[in-house]
Amino acid sequence: MNPARLLEVWEQAATQSPVRRAVVLGGLARPDLEVATIAELPLGVRDAALLRLRRELFGDRCTCLTDCPVCRLELEFSLSVAELLTQGREAVAPIWLDAGSHRVHLRPPNSTDLQALVALGGADFQELLLQRCILAAEPPLDLQVGLSESVVRRLADALEATDPLSVIWIELNCEGCSHAWHAQFDIAHLLWSELDRWAGEMLDGVARLASAFGWSERDILAMSPSRRQRYLELASG
Repeated sequence: MNPARLLEVWEQAATQSPVRRAVVLGGLARPDLEVATIAELPLGVRDAALLRLRRELFGDRCTCLTDCPVCRLELEFSLSVAELLTQGREAVAPIWLDAGSHRVHLRPPNSTDLQALVALGGADFQELLLQRCILAAEPPLDLQVGLSESVVRRLADALEATDPLSVIWIELNCEGCSHAWHAQFDIAHLLWSELDRWAGEMLDGVARLASAFGWSERDILAMSPSRRQRYLELASG
């Protein structure tokens, strides 16, 4: 992918909230869609596009670090983007679900929903998110009263099953204390971290070549990676 375009998107995304940043990166992954459309995509559909972008930019294997929640040992694990993509769906439609004494018509949550609620946080975040996704209910639900814990769990589980990549859980086992748990994998966070690191390295290389040879950023970015690397070696003496 064109380095100049990547830097342009990196600069734009750097000033955004994590949710808006994921949408900006989604625009890079899906240039055929308007940003407003990407913000309305089901989260799993959006993240499938981010996974494909990550594979294009940095390869199939993702190496991640996390801490054991019990002994705090740092663990490293690896994921395959291709394997994760087999769990996804190209489109996710609203569903009808039996939730106790009600039938509920639900749509999958999207980035617009997350952005609207991101400032709230708290224990009721999931319930408020689900309330935004309820299109209808038979008989009607009184959302002012709120949803019971069992209904929230049932609706959340149904949406995760319908849009599998919306929440990616990884089974982990600590090598130090043998604690087993599920950790959430956030492709938007990983992709941004990798792109931010790449941009820092690229800009450092541009500065070194511009200083050594007097070339413009445009000329340096237009070079092939192999030629740019060779000039960096020459500039280092």
